[in-house]
Amino acid sequence: SFSEGWNLVGIPAGTYTAQTVLDKINSILGNATEINRWDKDNGTWQAYINELPFNNFTIESYCGYLIRVNQTCVCGF
Repeated sequence: SFSEGWNLVGIPAGTYTAQTVLDKINSILGNATEINRWDKDNGTWQAYINELPFNNFTIESYCGYLIRVNQTCVCGF
């Protein structure tokens, strides 16, 4: 489940991009707006904001991601 605000999550094996993760959450009224990850190669945070045409990174299985939602919801991956 996701609480309103920022949530630290790991996403299991699957074929996801930042946008498809947000789409899945939003399909159950989660109102997800952003997903962030730590880019270990560059030592910086990367952010993807829902429906913008850049930074739609591939999700790596079982890595940590910060996801911002505007209302509490339950979503399974």
